[in-house]
Amino acid sequence: SEMNETSFVCLPDGELLALMRSEKDHPASLYSARSGDGGHAWSEPVRVTADSEHPGDVILLSNGWLLLAYGHRHPPFGVQGLVSTDRGRTWAQDSKLIFADDRPGGDCGYPSLTVFGDGSLLLMYYSAGGHMDSRRLDGAFAKVVLFDEDKLIAALRKRGLR
Repeated sequence: SEMNETSFVCLPDGELLALMRSEKDHPASLYSARSGDGGHAWSEPVRVTADSEHPGDVILLSNGWLLLAYGHRHPPFGVQGLVSTDRGRTWAQDSKLIFADDRPGGDCGYPSLTVFGDGSLLLMYYSAGGHMDSRRLDGAFAKVVLFDEDKLIAALRKRGLR
């Protein structure tokens, strides 16, 4: 298959949205696909991110928007995010979020997102340092960033998202 490393979200109307790493592009990027029948049939994939922007994790925010975080595996290396206000049909490319832009190389990302009941939002990602040798651990780490969902939504509204 040309798609892998998939993140799923169930939308309020029951539709499923998948964000998938594509191997048909090189370097890889993220594509989305939709299913209205519980995952039996899927729409044709639509490209979401640019080259070397993968893999991703997507969650539903309390106001119905979607938050996508993904590895930004070209300079500046780190983790970035996109928001969709229309259930993943479009992504606000002019309102990208920068979660990390200080990594020394492209072996970084694989973000994981969680929203807790108190409205706090957790983002976790890794960086392997400035090399692509997985046996060397110098400079490698996993990081957790905790922030407030309501403050994120308010800041995005100030940017014009509705």
